[in-house]
Amino acid sequence: MSVTAVAIINSENIPIFIKTKFDFIEKSEGDEQNVNLLYILHSSLDIVEEKQNQHQSRDPYLGLLNQCENYKIYGLLSPTKSKILLMVSVNSNSILRETDARSILKQIHNTYVDVATNNPFYCPGDEISSNKIEFIIKFIIISDNMSSFG
Repeated sequence: MSVTAVAIINSENIPIFIKTKFDFIEKSEGDEQNVNLLYILHSSLDIVEEKQNQHQSRDPYLGLLNQCENYKIYGLLSPTKSKILLMVSVNSNSILRETDARSILKQIHNTYVDVATNNPFYCPGDEISSNKIEFIIKFIIISDNMSSFG
């Protein structure tokens, strides 16, 4: 299982935090690939809109939003209509289970809530700049062992 990218989008569909695996390697290697990943993530927002209109459950987890030949994108819709997208590579040897995707997204959401509520100067919907969320996302993207989530 290989987490490729994570994005947090505010209620107006403006990205407030995006990290890809290429953000943690040499910039010259991943610039073009980074743009492609961001395009695929952005295209999933339309599916979130559709699921948001159909979603009647109290569970914020939206499940699998989009799948193309190389990636699967899972989503979570918070009560404040913020969206968290998780992009996973399907080319890796191990497969991400639904329960793993759910727990990773909930961990990211909990960290986002902690960061937003513990900073008295943070305005909801603004870009996030936090070492804590940066560390969690880096761990999720770089780590192959997802058993610590859940």
